[in-house]
Amino acid sequence: MNTVAFSQRDERWATDKLGTSSLTLGEAGCLVSAVAALLASQGVDTDPGRLNAWLTANNGYVSGNLFVYAAVERLGCRFHELIRCYQAPAPVARLRDALGGGAEVLVCVDWTPGGKFQQHWVWLTELGERSGHVMDPWQMPGYEWVGLDRYLAQGWTPARGIYAAAIYGFADATLEWSGERDPEFQDAVGQSWDGG
Repeated sequence: MNTVAFSQRDERWATDKLGTSSLTLGEAGCLVSAVAALLASQGVDTDPGRLNAWLTANNGYVSGNLFVYAAVERLGCRFHELIRCYQAPAPVARLRDALGGGAEVLVCVDWTPGGKFQQHWVWLTELGERSGHVMDPWQMPGYEWVGLDRYLAQGWTPARGIYAAAIYGFADATLEWSGERDPEFQDAVGQSWDGG
């Protein structure tokens, strides 16, 4: 797999409106940029600007800029599940199993770990007990690959620093489906929280 990274602040799309909202990809396009990177890495011809335009035209958002996780299934992937762990430790072993089975995992982290919660989505590519490796769309072009520890306060583990995870599969992924999926799963992309 040719791994692709995208920055939401890339000048090619940073000023594009996110969905039909007044927010821009540069301000609040972390989730869309992370999804675009994992899709492009799997061979889908896209980038954050084109994916955002496609989502806008194909019911990929509700209420202006709320991402519908299953919308990208029409681009060749399968949305498996959204794990919300805002009030409980993230299931690190489950996320590692998903990665080991060939799944793509996006995680929601805290933009300012230890302070007021501000959601930020990154593409998780490696996960250990103490840290991991992510493609962080907030970073400037060419600097998107960072350690997950950037979003872990002192003493935190990934179980404490991951607040949600969206798991996607492609043809070569070997995932066991864990239950019923609500096709209307959605989450705010920079609307209810500050940050990317």
